[in-house]
Amino acid sequence: MKIIGITYNHHGSSAALVIDGKVVACLAEERLNRVKNSSSFPINSLDKLLSSYSLKKENIDFFCINSNPKIFRKEKLLFFLKNIFKFLYFHESSLFKIKSILKFFNYKHNDNGFFSKIPNNKIISLDHHLCHLNSAFLISPFEDCVNLSLDGSGDFKSGSYGLSKNNKTIIDNSFYYPNSLGLFYLSMTQFIGFKNAGDEYKVMGLSAYGSRNDALKKKIEQLISYENLNILTNTRYFAYPFRNILKIKNNEILFDNLFSIDMEDFLNIKANEKFVYTQTAADLALATQEVYEDIFLKILDDLYLKYNNKNLCFSGGCALNSKANGKILKNTKFQNIFIPSEPGDSGGAVGAAILTYYEKSGNAKFYQPNPYLSPPINHDDILVDLQGYIKANRIIAYTFKTDKELYNKVANLLANNNVIAWFQDKMEFGPRALGNRSILMNPQNKDAKNILNLKIKLRESYRPFAPAIMEEHLHDWFEDAHPSPYMNFVFTIKKEKRKFIPAVCHVDNTGRVQTVSESDNEKFYKLIRSFYSITGIPILINTSFNENEPITYTAKDAIETFLKTKIDHLILQNHLITKIE
Repeated sequence: MKIIGITYNHHGSSAALVIDGKVVACLAEERLNRVKNSSSFPINSLDKLLSSYSLKKENIDFFCINSNPKIFRKEKLLFFLKNIFKFLYFHESSLFKIKSILKFFNYKHNDNGFFSKIPNNKIISLDHHLCHLNSAFLISPFEDCVNLSLDGSGDFKSGSYGLSKNNKTIIDNSFYYPNSLGLFYLSMTQFIGFKNAGDEYKVMGLSAYGSRNDALKKKIEQLISYENLNILTNTRYFAYPFRNILKIKNNEILFDNLFSIDMEDFLNIKANEKFVYTQTAADLALATQEVYEDIFLKILDDLYLKYNNKNLCFSGGCALNSKANGKILKNTKFQNIFIPSEPGDSGGAVGAAILTYYEKSGNAKFYQPNPYLSPPINHDDILVDLQGYIKANRIIAYTFKTDKELYNKVANLLANNNVIAWFQDKMEFGPRALGNRSILMNPQNKDAKNILNLKIKLRESYRPFAPAIMEEHLHDWFEDAHPSPYMNFVFTIKKEKRKFIPAVCHVDNTGRVQTVSESDNEKFYKLIRSFYSITGIPILINTSFNENEPITYTAKDAIETFLKTKIDHLILQNHLITKIE
């Protein structure tokens, strides 16, 4: 059975191919059209999946979409009728505006004619949050678990929860729009000055620089509250429930500010049109993060009490808050956690496809831990690109004769503080580079953070970098830690170890950890092991291979990014690439 899952109508458009229950390949549209967090219909991803596996549309049994705007009509109508005067006030007092207002709840992208010749019985639209839940559970190691999704909004919900077992997830209840932990966090992200959906991780990193301000936190707590598995947003301070904040430009979804003008008066702080580092901004970030964590951990406590199950699957955009995730085991009764490499909207394509497979087949689920899921890149194509740049006299290339030579040479370059771009095999699925599309550096170098932020990544100077560590050394370096192969958890670095790895020690003495085992990623593991044999440090700085743009996908992407940055060397498969100055 061949099934394609599709995410669109959301930031993070993507396509996934599932064959007989196996997740074969996934692609986020941004990696092909080079628009960060692209929300346009994933026509490029779909074409790439089909061509890479010699498939045509008629070979596909089902096309499954991780959204169904036709569901929850009752909830939408009740919300609209309850707030009709607010809607009319914010959209000019004309009943003719009602139709345009309702489009906010049912917006659908142009599909570029992709579905035009596909029979309707092959197209399945699914509950957005059911897809999130199954994007985690149906590839997890658990036979049963508590299953939670939290995000901004999808199909008029901001989250769902239930118990998953026997290959099925039954949603017991949901958090409905506009009551949203994700939109609260995004609103505050915009207030601080980061305007794009997907910038929330910048606030998470900034929060470490904040000073605790009880009065400010108490005000933030009045923006959103929680009790007994119910989230309540104070809509007075948010624009998104009633104004048309959704904009379409070049077929991409854009947001106006989600917070209302009343927010400034309430907080007695002026919103930033563009982020500039100030202590006030850092304090706001900390208060936002703390309020998020307080509610998140209370939700988990209540879910454990409700289900009494030690296993937790967590998905949705909120599952990318690795700082909060790192506190789950220490602060709740859950003992085992699974968060996929792409818990956000892009991962919904996997959830849609694999959910449909199990519903149609009835087969037993199996653990699928592989995050390296792009279609394969042909080595001959890499050589063609490589030769083109060599003939243009822009680069020189050396081909390693053995893998051992490769690891030893690159480890020595890293030990000598070179910045290395590392490009290997299939690209990771998800927002974080996991050792196949990475920029690597020596974590002992106290200047590495500034070098990477200011000279290569071109991003805010405060932002931290992640440590990739050999899994067997994790407990020697981090407190209360557990395996984190997808970089989904932040842990505290042990006090006696911090001086050895200043480049990955954030201001609050934490690091967003990637644990690497030989079975996870043999090449990356062996590189770290070679570095360890030279330096005694089983850790490398690992950050995504890009320059303030989507992560590189093709060899051409990699060479172009290498040439326009101050990266010292590019490792392209088994080739060492150096610029001709």
